[in-house]
Parts: sequence; C-alpha cells; structure tokens
Amino acid sequence: MKKKRSNTFETNSSSVHTITFDGRAENDLKVERDGYIHLRVRSYGKNYAAYPGAEDKLMYAILTVCYTHGIWLSWDYDYLDDEEAEDEFEALMNANDDWDDLIEELRETEEFQEIEQCVIDVMSTDSKPCKGIRFHAGDGYIDHQSQEYDSLEDFLTSNQIPDVKEFIFGKAVLRTDCD
Repeated sequence: MKKKRSNTFETNSSSVHTITFDGRAENDLKVERDGYIHLRVRSYGKNYAAYPGAEDKLMYAILTVCYTHGIWLSWDYDYLDDEEAEDEFEALMNANDDWDDLIEELRETEEFQEIEQCVIDVMSTDSKPCKGIRFHAGDGYIDHQSQEYDSLEDFLTSNQIPDVKEFIFGKAVLRTDCD
C-alpha cells in the first residue's frame, strides 16, 4: 500500500476526517445541577458533517484516547441483520458491569485525566464548580482512518493543535466526509 497523502493512512475506504480552523469557538458544554458534564458516547463515521462545538470535539478526543489504549466503546455488528444488531445494542446497554469497567479503564489513563482536568478548569465558575465528566452509554466509534494515531498528543501534533484545550474550546472545526 502506498501513502498518497502525508499523515494519512490509505485504505480502500474513502473516509476522511479533518480539522480546520475556519470556525469560531462554540462552547456547548453544560455543567448540570449535579456538577458534572454528561456526555452520551457517540460515533464519528464517514458521512459529511462539521462539528464546531466543544461537546463533539471533547467526545472525539476521548474516543481517540480509547482507541490508542485499546478501549472499545463500540461493537462490530456488520455481520448481523437489523434485528440482531438491535438485540446486541440492547445487550450492551444492559451490561452495566462491562460498561463501567470500560469507563473505569478509560478514567485511569493519563490522557483522559488531562482532558477531564482541562474541562474542569474551563467550565468551573465560583458559583458552579465542575466536578468532571459522566458518560451515558452509546456506540463510541471513530471511523478507521482516525485511529492511526499513537496517542492523543500524536493526534493533536499531526493536526497542528498546540494542546487539548485549544482543540476542544478553540476555533478548530472537526469535519468528517468521504473523498
């Protein structure tokens, strides 16, 4: 396989994820009454979409940490029909012990701790301190092309982003598409 674009793993798939700096900072995160930011785990595939908001960029950074540490918050059910896939999804959502173990494994990584501390620092106010991030189960998936990084730092450096705070809360816009 030949590399045709620098810093891009080439496959026969046509998925492309890019970071651009043509947006404005959009902080759509909210500290809830319990003092936490609640995130539903979500997927970033090959469909065209632009994600300028801090919530999506935060989730993307967290999923990058998951992939670089081998923590799979997703499942592969391409081989299942729709009804079987629905059953698999329900089983995963009901398997709280497994989900809790995966989240605990994520929380133990230094990279996640750096992300969470950044969010706490930015989102805390004197009247409403932020205690951290809580997760709600979902299908956490980044299309394969974006999984080629060795670490969150590698992801940020490859995209010329100085730090996690600038990625999540700055003017970066995450874009997904097919080329």
